[in-house]
Amino acid sequence: MRIGILYQYSLLGSGSGIYVTRLAQGLCALGHNVGILCWEPEPERHSFVEAAYRGRGSRVQTLFQRRPSPRCWLHLLEGQAPVAYPRAEAPERPLFTQLSDEEIEAYVADLADQVTDVVLRHRLEILHANHVILMPYVAWLVKERTGIPYVVTVHGSTIEYVVVPDPRYRPYAERGLRKADRVIVLNEDVRERTLALCPQARIVEVPVGVDTRLFRPA
Repeated sequence: MRIGILYQYSLLGSGSGIYVTRLAQGLCALGHNVGILCWEPEPERHSFVEAAYRGRGSRVQTLFQRRPSPRCWLHLLEGQAPVAYPRAEAPERPLFTQLSDEEIEAYVADLADQVTDVVLRHRLEILHANHVILMPYVAWLVKERTGIPYVVTVHGSTIEYVVVPDPRYRPYAERGLRKADRVIVLNEDVRERTLALCPQARIVEVPVGVDTRLFRPA
């Protein structure tokens, strides 16, 4: 299966980045073709990423390609993406809560265009959006255009740092979750917070685990 993972940060610096990294590696190990769509400034640092691209339409550039048919590739998204809270690796990026209504709409529209272009270019079959803001809403827009299904993994941080303090984002979160084919939560606490936000979400709990190839009991 050709899977696209949507992620609004870089692959380093947070637990959700580690989750996305390990998810991509695990899916590739199962024989899938995986593309990560994110803001990763140095994709060449990740040995499991076998090719990287940037741009859209006729302006797509190949940053590097390590094998003829990459199993795991990365597409560097354009623009200055907002963040849920101040992040050490991206001090220049604005907070979601600092955006005007017009800036939110422009960001969503541009991101939907970028993701649609990648979906069609790589003939992706499903999208996996991370966080409740704003990737699930973008995935829904792309589904409306292309018919591609999507699932969501809720990590929790954008609920507390964006949706709770800024009610403008609640309709975006609710629509993105309600229209998802499945919503993955990682524990019971996040399940409860997700259902409080969107009771119609089709939730499945997939607890996080420990990679026993890396960690052993003390």
